[in-house]
Amino acid sequence: MNPVNLAFFSKIRAPLLFSSLILFILSFLGPEGTPIKGLIYNLDFFELFNVLSSSSESIFRTPNTILRFTVFSISLFFIFICYLIHTDNSLPKHNDNNDLYSILVLLFIATNIITANIANILYILIIILSLYYFIKYKTFGLSLPEKTLLGLNFSLFFFSVYSASIHDANIREIDVYFRFLLAIPLYLFIRSIDINIDKVINFIHIASILSGVFALYFAFFDNQSRVYGFTSTATTYGNISFLFALLSLITFFYLKKNNKNIVISLLSIVFAIMAWSLTNNRANLFSLIFVFIIFLHPIIRVKLDIYFKQILLFTIFILLVIWQSGTLSRILSGYDDIMTINSHENIETSWKDTGSIKPRLIIWQASLNMIHKSPIIGIGLDNFNIELENQIINDHIPMIRKSDMNQSGGFNHAHNQYLDSFAKTGLFGFILLVIYLISYFMYFYIHLKKSSDESHLIATLGLITVFIYIFNMFSHSIFSHHQSTLFFIFILTMFSAIISRNKLSKL
Repeated sequence: MNPVNLAFFSKIRAPLLFSSLILFILSFLGPEGTPIKGLIYNLDFFELFNVLSSSSESIFRTPNTILRFTVFSISLFFIFICYLIHTDNSLPKHNDNNDLYSILVLLFIATNIITANIANILYILIIILSLYYFIKYKTFGLSLPEKTLLGLNFSLFFFSVYSASIHDANIREIDVYFRFLLAIPLYLFIRSIDINIDKVINFIHIASILSGVFALYFAFFDNQSRVYGFTSTATTYGNISFLFALLSLITFFYLKKNNKNIVISLLSIVFAIMAWSLTNNRANLFSLIFVFIIFLHPIIRVKLDIYFKQILLFTIFILLVIWQSGTLSRILSGYDDIMTINSHENIETSWKDTGSIKPRLIIWQASLNMIHKSPIIGIGLDNFNIELENQIINDHIPMIRKSDMNQSGGFNHAHNQYLDSFAKTGLFGFILLVIYLISYFMYFYIHLKKSSDESHLIATLGLITVFIYIFNMFSHSIFSHHQSTLFFIFILTMFSAIISRNKLSKL
């Protein structure tokens, strides 16, 4: 951009941004929301706040008309343009508060599954700081790979609104996708922080140990048969604690290679595996096998035969944990379910019990039926349970629970993120999800060979994270659970931003 255009853009940027934000809000204001105009005109802001907070569903709707969706699209486009126009390569720094900001970011990762509200409060605080940074600084000097990642976050949010609009879905259904939009200022904020590699390692260890300690508490004092902690499902707690175990394993190899103390890494692995075992989560075992076979050797830059004893002990430890915990019984139960796959007469299950294979297979079949019914635009974000009930009534699938009042079990997602995205948002929503995962995978993979040891470690952690979530999505609808979605987006954003920061600091 030449100096003349830059000067002109600087003059119109503020009014353009302000008007775009107003239009963005108005595009979500439904017909039922018109009474709030009087409150605005009369400056009765206290009453306005009460109305908005108590009856938001009757006031705000997805932009379900051509005019409202057009206003939404134009406003979002100009908001995006205001911040992505490349003007210089300067990188603002937070020298005074750098340590505080980095601790806040890492503390969110450590507290995500072990607290009821602290992680949410931290997230809100970090987002406020991110938006402040987003507004204060006008230039970011983004590279093409960075623009690609941010553009994909933008696209996932935009497409969710598009899908919700054509199906007139409830505005709550796009709440989870709004986090993809917030990932843009979050990325830029973390990118501006100098997060020390030792802090990252320490907080991975803290998160791993705490996940194990709290899992023991929930199992023995809170009587959770399958530990779910403060999350909504045991699968969420299991997926995240299992990821902590693998991240701790990577830090073990890194510390061992650099002749640093590995005791904490070993403790972290033990506690995180213990936490995972108490959730009785079976699906993670498949991703573990592929991590060892395909990725571990090339990405940790060491010969595995040097660490044969450690890897053997790690494998034996996992086998002992599986044998002692309820995971083994769930594996055997799953095997029995698969062997009697054609017998659906005795399905009376809860997802907290052991037998979840048969109902999961039924839901997957129902999802494929939904995809066949509407392959291009999907069935809509909030119509899954309705379609499930209809298929049971029409004998397209057997009932999931023997209950005349709740034959579908109330399930509103496919328990498989790929099928869920395809069924709800259609072919393009599915393709967008796959491109999103591949893009992050390639971003981390490219930085494995073109970086120092520290950046290589972060790229390794990011690559393992993407890879684990690619597998997790086969058995878990990530975007249907608040903490799963939040953690998934946040940790990918954090690792990619740290890599970018390390790269820019050397320019």
